[in-house]
Amino acid sequence: MRILSFGLIILFILGLGCQSKNEIITEAENDFNQSLFNDAVEKLKPILEKKQFTVDDTAALFLRSKCYKNLGILQGSLEDLNELIKLDSSKIDFIAYRADIFSELNKLNWAKKDLCKILKLDSTNYVTYNNLGLIYERLEKYDSSVLNYTKAIELYPFDARIYYNRAISLMYLDNPKKALEDLNAAIKLNPTDDDYYLEKGTCYYLLKDLDSSCLIWSQAFKLGSIDAKKNIEIYCSKSDSFEL
Repeated sequence: MRILSFGLIILFILGLGCQSKNEIITEAENDFNQSLFNDAVEKLKPILEKKQFTVDDTAALFLRSKCYKNLGILQGSLEDLNELIKLDSSKIDFIAYRADIFSELNKLNWAKKDLCKILKLDSTNYVTYNNLGLIYERLEKYDSSVLNYTKAIELYPFDARIYYNRAISLMYLDNPKKALEDLNAAIKLNPTDDDYYLEKGTCYYLLKDLDSSCLIWSQAFKLGSIDAKKNIEIYCSKSDSFEL
């Protein structure tokens, strides 16, 4: 009886050192939040070293996929996301993250398919319309990118970056006048982003208004744009309408 009691005490003490799955995930999340991605992956090993996953593994799998992405291990992240989507094909977070990985891997048509899946699940997701616009832009399908940016703006007209994105596609479509309207809208929403002034100056240049472009590039340079300074040095040497 004494030996049995002693054994039970030892088992109890050892049991205190065993972590539950939730405790492991919590510790790994803390590592992730501190950018200790390798440490997080190592902590998740005991619960993810298996051939088949269940719904109970989704939190750990998604966390590991995000760690892999931050470590530049995109294929590993993609494999985890494929497993996650097998387990839950309607989870928008998983599909969106996989679309982002496809985009980084330059698998643009696969990214486009995932983004379209999201819109079938939630047609009011303005972020997805914006991301789809970016994919179409990289595919050089600028009419389609403009359509998607426009839908995003209709759903949420308060994001300066989407106006900027649409302006870029409009410039590719040789419509600097319309692009200028979008850049003015972007600047109104966020007057401190040098990118918006840089492209606004470019619009004026395309509209053959060099004085205005030089003035705007000067503003962009003051906000930190090195490209604006280069434009000034190349195009504005004969203009007196700006100052560095």
